[in-house]
Amino acid sequence: MSDIAEIPILEEVKQAKEYRHQLGLSQVDFADRFGLPLQTYVQWERGRRQPEISAKVLLSLIVHAPDEVVRIVRRGKRRELSMVA
Repeated sequence: MSDIAEIPILEEVKQAKEYRHQLGLSQVDFADRFGLPLQTYVQWERGRRQPEISAKVLLSLIVHAPDEVVRIVRRGKRRELSMVA
């Protein structure tokens, strides 16, 4: 999708769960790939907690622009590592 502003906001976490299944990823791998706290993501999928709007935006980006999210997460991880070194 070329215009990020046109990405629809996920209404339900099950859309992200369905996408995770399409990718063939475990909850652990999905959370790690996209920079999500594992326990938080698991609780969302199980319906124990509902994501805030900012998290829904991130989940929407993951579903509609996953490569971009992965690039940003990787860049953030590299930055964190360089700050530690």
